[in-house]
Amino acid sequence: GVGKTTHAKAVGTAASAPFPSGSLGSIVDAAAGEAARHVRRLFSIARQCAPSVVFLDEFQALFGRREGKSSHARQLVSQLFQEFDRIEQTPDARVVVLAATNKPRMIDPAFFSPGRFDRVVYVGLPDYEGRVAIFRSLEGRSSARWPATPETLAEKTEGYSGADIASVARFAALFCVRRWEKQGGDDDDGEEEAAFRLLRDDFDAALAQVKPSVTSEMTKSLRAWFESRRRVG
Repeated sequence: GVGKTTHAKAVGTAASAPFPSGSLGSIVDAAAGEAARHVRRLFSIARQCAPSVVFLDEFQALFGRREGKSSHARQLVSQLFQEFDRIEQTPDARVVVLAATNKPRMIDPAFFSPGRFDRVVYVGLPDYEGRVAIFRSLEGRSSARWPATPETLAEKTEGYSGADIASVARFAALFCVRRWEKQGGDDDDGEEEAAFRLLRDDFDAALAQVKPSVTSEMTKSLRAWFESRRRVG
């Protein structure tokens, strides 16, 4: 929930490069032997519409360590290695491969060899300015007026991910609707539209409902792994 997919799409947008059609969902649902074919097809499309960006989310789910894996899983990892090699051996391939994971230790170390994933980027939790920007974006898309500024809400959500912050806004809207329904569809002045003003109580209730999904232990563990990769690189 820290915006890994958004970052990947931003790369494609900045480079005016499309994301070729295809998803890990189709690979997960594929029968034994079909998954590798899906991977080949995905990269074939990427090469045809190059320059392009291939994005593999939840990477560890399919391309984790090979030890103890089934022959089907090992075949899938080997197929991806072959696709990397094809890109490396084709100077004008112009295909960028990005992957995202919350569990980097589960990924086969061979993927971090030269010519595969050459760079590791740590995407941490949003800082104060980041949280302000997220709340401001959510407020801009909301049809209801907010009682607190993005700055005030950002101060109350240290340690929250972008997904957590979006949940806070959704729950605040939900509590607002419930309050409106209890009032019979009108506010105290009989103005229906005004009843959709979010109150501080709505956000207080939302903050009590939504707690940070990323613990300090998780952050420390991910940061430690990232620093170890930087030393290796």
